[in-house]
Amino acid sequence: MARRASIPRGCVHADDALRMILDGTAPDELRVAGTLSIKKPGRPIRLPRHLTVNCLELDGIPELEQLPKGLAVRRLSLAGNWNPYHLLDGLACYDLSLAGTSIASIPPTLRVSYRLDLESCTALQALPAGLKVGSLVLRNCISLDALPENLDTYFLDMSGCTGIDRWPAQASVSVGRFSARGCAQLLKLPP
Repeated sequence: MARRASIPRGCVHADDALRMILDGTAPDELRVAGTLSIKKPGRPIRLPRHLTVNCLELDGIPELEQLPKGLAVRRLSLAGNWNPYHLLDGLACYDLSLAGTSIASIPPTLRVSYRLDLESCTALQALPAGLKVGSLVLRNCISLDALPENLDTYFLDMSGCTGIDRWPAQASVSVGRFSARGCAQLLKLPP
């Protein structure tokens, strides 16, 4: 039998946390060590209030009605073939993946400090003005026709965004990397 790695004091191993969440017995203020991954529970689930977890994977769970109040998460994945828009209002995290979702827009109250991954969000039509994120991945967002005004990022990958035809009047991509491969309609970049 494989030994579990030691977990910090006051934390619960991710496997035990998953069992409690699926059983409906998870206490509020649950602190989880490891990656908590919930895949296709087949029924509505309730995450405990003030849940603290480093990495939370909630990919493709349309039964998830809301994220818990006071959620403290560093990396959150809501990827997959579904629309998690209703979970994003007021959310703050370090790294968020919405890759492959059917999301059409991003709420202006969403705060992601490091990386926002929207790769292959083919229904994505708009991003909020003033979006600020360290790294923005928009690869293959074919319905997106414009970048938001006052975009502020260090890394931007918009390869395959075939609908974008202009650069915003005010935007900053500094220090890092910029990729626009396959953006044939984008005819001009700023000096």
